[in-house]
Amino acid sequence: MFSLIYSRRHRRTNEIRIINTSNRNLKIHCQSVLTDLRDQFVYESEEFAFNFYDFDPDNHHFWCDAYGLENFFETFDIFGKTAPNNDKIIWYLRPDGLYLNSTNPEAIQYPWWSWSTVI
Repeated sequence: MFSLIYSRRHRRTNEIRIINTSNRNLKIHCQSVLTDLRDQFVYESEEFAFNFYDFDPDNHHFWCDAYGLENFFETFDIFGKTAPNNDKIIWYLRPDGLYLNSTNPEAIQYPWWSWSTVI
């Protein structure tokens, strides 16, 4: 009981934002082992954001699947594992890949392999 009360007092709120700066509408499904955020439709120039607490060790890895037109499909980590675990993270979805906290070319984290240039 003490550890549960202690962890609630000292928990950190994490905020993840995913901004669609591509030229397409996308369906994004983000989840962790304990949390399923279900399908989110993120239209061009819109964003999807969520918060979670990091006091549960099984909830330290979030990943997303992104779906789009022309058979576009990608899976990527957005928190933990191969992604950073900062308390505020902004991801930019662009036609050439996923960018962390910036749209500068140096900030690319995951280049897309299945993105078609056909519109």
